[in-house]
Amino acid sequence: MASLGPNSPSTIISDSSSGGSTDWSSQSNASVNDCVEALCTMAVSTQSYYLKATNFGFNVSSDVTINGILVEIKWWDSQSSNKVQDWKVRIIKGGTISTTEMASGQIANGILTCSTSDPYDSYGSSSSLWGETWTPADINVTNFGFAFACQNLDTGLSRSARIDHIRTTIYYTLPTTGNFFQLF
Repeated sequence: MASLGPNSPSTIISDSSSGGSTDWSSQSNASVNDCVEALCTMAVSTQSYYLKATNFGFNVSSDVTINGILVEIKWWDSQSSNKVQDWKVRIIKGGTISTTEMASGQIANGILTCSTSDPYDSYGSSSSLWGETWTPADINVTNFGFAFACQNLDTGLSRSARIDHIRTTIYYTLPTTGNFFQLF
């Protein structure tokens, strides 16, 4: 199996279709691993809008089979409270946010050291298709992407989520070639 990436998104926006009530600010900051973050401060027991990342710039060859999609995010709870959790984690195919839920109940990391070596949380894998069927063309378009929303589990205080970086890796297999025997 081969892979392409990880690639970073070129387009990141806040999208209210998650059903959450809180917008993300400085969304484009999540496109680079540089300790400059997108921010969402949620009131007590509320959820965020989606942070939608698209336009990953893949150029997957048209003759391969897509085997899996791995999305990684470097994010944390700025208060280190263990009260910010993933809520809706979905892939975007053809510009539409899928209905397959990949949220795992992952609690945001505590305050990170803010270095390029801070950990990423992973969604999907080398064999996860996120409940979809994929062609290389589906991956190569600018509206392929990832949507992430989180929630504040705290019943007494507002909490902030910060996302420093989102990246995606595509796993694929090359086409098999026929076995040709030459008879003499």
